[in-house]
Amino acid sequence: MLEMYKSLDKESTGWLPREQVYEVCYQHQIRPDKKLFDVALDLIHAIKNDRVRYDLFMDLLDPNVMFSVDLKNENHHEYISTYKNDYENRSSQNVRSNKKIDYTCTYDYPPVKPAVFAHQDSFGSETDVKTVLSPTIFTLYGLTYRDFFIERSKEVIQKLFKDAGINLPNDTFNLIWDIASQKK
Repeated sequence: MLEMYKSLDKESTGWLPREQVYEVCYQHQIRPDKKLFDVALDLIHAIKNDRVRYDLFMDLLDPNVMFSVDLKNENHHEYISTYKNDYENRSSQNVRSNKKIDYTCTYDYPPVKPAVFAHQDSFGSETDVKTVLSPTIFTLYGLTYRDFFIERSKEVIQKLFKDAGINLPNDTFNLIWDIASQKK
């Protein structure tokens, strides 16, 4: 795609009209949400006067490229909860003020952060930027990875096969179901 963008950029400025950038995406079967991508492009300063820096646009499509964008805005104020205000970094505040820390009544445990991140596609409310910008069929229907591990009844699975147009001959479904239920 980058080569196509470069060939369309006759003046070699690195900028192309926004609609032309999206048209190339559609030609390559990439269908980004224009509103969300326009916001993201604005955050990384890759859009100006309805023209897009196509090299940054390509970086935005690449999930391996990390952006260091400061998302703080003067018009928005960070919400600080009462708990966060009262208890966050409490032990460090005590050390700075030379107060004695009473560990019998203080619960200053650092937040637990997982060492390994699971693959985060289709997590519903537990999602990432990639899923928001390019939703999968599962997220469009409100499904999460947990929905694929819920045990279903025989009738539900049989109806699912019939609705999908899969007609198993004779008593094949019952035979497969019995074998699968024995392996539990």
